[in-house]
Amino acid sequence: MLNDAERRRLAEIESSLRTNDPSFVRRFEAQRRLRGRHVVAVLVFLTPLIVILASLVRDTAAAVVGLVTCAVTVGLWLLRRAE
Repeated sequence: MLNDAERRRLAEIESSLRTNDPSFVRRFEAQRRLRGRHVVAVLVFLTPLIVILASLVRDTAAAVVGLVTCAVTVGLWLLRRAE
Protein backbone atom coordinates (compact mmCIF):
# COMPACT_ATOMS: atom_id res chain seq x y z
CA MET A 1 0.00 0.00 0.00
CA LEU A 2 1.26 3.45 -0.88
CA ASN A 3 1.77 6.10 1.74
CA ASP A 4 0.59 9.70 1.23
CA ALA A 5 3.88 10.95 -0.21
CA GLU A 6 4.01 8.10 -2.73
CA ARG A 7 0.39 8.71 -3.75
CA ARG A 8 1.10 12.41 -4.30
CA ARG A 9 4.20 11.59 -6.36
CA LEU A 10 2.24 9.08 -8.44
CA ALA A 11 -0.49 11.68 -9.04
CA GLU A 12 2.18 14.18 -10.15
CA ILE A 13 3.65 11.67 -12.60
CA GLU A 14 0.20 10.84 -13.98
CA SER A 15 -0.67 14.53 -14.36
CA SER A 16 2.64 15.17 -16.10
CA LEU A 17 2.05 12.29 -18.52
CA ARG A 18 -1.47 13.48 -19.31
CA THR A 19 -0.12 16.97 -20.05
CA ASN A 20 3.07 16.05 -21.94
CA ASP A 21 2.02 12.89 -23.80
CA PRO A 22 -1.77 12.58 -24.07
CA SER A 23 -1.55 10.12 -26.98
CA PHE A 24 0.38 7.66 -24.79
CA VAL A 25 -2.26 7.95 -22.09
CA ARG A 26 -5.06 7.32 -24.61
CA ARG A 27 -3.28 4.25 -26.02
CA PHE A 28 -2.64 2.89 -22.53
CA GLU A 29 -6.28 3.36 -21.49
CA ALA A 30 -7.53 1.80 -24.75
CA GLN A 31 -5.37 -1.29 -24.19
CA ARG A 32 -6.71 -1.68 -20.67
CA ARG A 33 -10.31 -1.55 -21.94
CA LEU A 34 -9.54 -4.11 -24.66
CA ARG A 35 -8.14 -6.59 -22.15
CA GLY A 36 -11.37 -6.46 -20.19
CA ARG A 37 -13.41 -6.98 -23.33
CA HIS A 38 -11.32 -9.98 -24.33
CA VAL A 39 -11.87 -11.62 -20.96
CA VAL A 40 -15.62 -11.13 -21.30
CA ALA A 41 -15.58 -12.44 -24.88
CA VAL A 42 -13.71 -15.59 -23.85
CA LEU A 43 -16.11 -16.23 -20.98
CA VAL A 44 -19.13 -15.64 -23.19
CA PHE A 45 -17.69 -18.04 -25.75
CA LEU A 46 -16.65 -20.77 -23.30
CA THR A 47 -19.95 -20.91 -21.44
CA PRO A 48 -22.01 -22.11 -24.42
CA LEU A 49 -19.20 -24.49 -25.35
CA ILE A 50 -19.52 -26.15 -21.96
CA VAL A 51 -23.29 -26.27 -22.46
CA ILE A 52 -22.75 -27.91 -25.85
CA LEU A 53 -20.45 -30.57 -24.45
CA ALA A 54 -22.76 -31.33 -21.55
CA SER A 55 -25.86 -31.39 -23.73
CA LEU A 56 -24.35 -33.68 -26.34
CA VAL A 57 -24.35 -36.32 -23.66
CA ARG A 58 -27.95 -35.66 -22.63
CA ASP A 59 -29.97 -33.62 -25.16
CA THR A 60 -29.30 -32.44 -28.71
CA ALA A 61 -31.69 -29.44 -28.58
CA ALA A 62 -29.53 -27.72 -25.97
CA ALA A 63 -26.47 -28.39 -28.14
CA VAL A 64 -28.10 -26.50 -31.01
CA VAL A 65 -28.81 -23.54 -28.71
CA GLY A 66 -25.19 -23.59 -27.54
CA LEU A 67 -23.88 -23.67 -31.11
CA VAL A 68 -26.08 -20.75 -32.13
CA THR A 69 -24.90 -18.80 -29.09
CA CYS A 70 -21.27 -19.47 -30.01
CA ALA A 71 -21.88 -18.36 -33.60
CA VAL A 72 -23.55 -15.14 -32.47
CA THR A 73 -20.70 -14.44 -30.04
CA VAL A 74 -18.07 -14.90 -32.74
CA GLY A 75 -20.08 -12.75 -35.15
CA LEU A 76 -20.42 -9.91 -32.65
CA TRP A 77 -16.73 -10.14 -31.75
CA LEU A 78 -15.73 -9.93 -35.41
CA LEU A 79 -18.04 -6.95 -35.97
CA ARG A 80 -16.52 -5.07 -33.01
CA ARG A 81 -13.02 -5.94 -34.14
CA ALA A 82 -13.69 -4.56 -37.63
CA GLU A 83 -14.61 -1.13 -36.21
